[in-house]
Amino acid sequence: MADVEFKVSTEQLASTANELASTGSTISNLTAEMVNISTQLAPCSSETTQVFISKLNALEPSIQKINSMIQEHVNDIEQIINEYSQAETQNVQEAEALQTDIIS
Repeated sequence: MADVEFKVSTEQLASTANELASTGSTISNLTAEMVNISTQLAPCSSETTQVFISKLNALEPSIQKINSMIQEHVNDIEQIINEYSQAETQNVQEAEALQTDIIS
């Protein structure tokens, strides 16, 4: 199997992490809005609608778990960016400290 190398900048990773976090928030907000709308409709609805509302409400913990998992991935990406940046800074400092006039 061929080795595959992905090249991505820390800026691209940070941007992707922000997009991912935003998407997770959007999912949570839309789900909350759906539940809110269905709750408002509940008093004047049929038994079928009540079942639908019940099922929709039952989805909320799963959606929250998904959003939590998304946020965990965002945190992991941010940690990778920080560790890479720290290592890169340390490497630059160590390279600058190398002697260039070793023959004298």
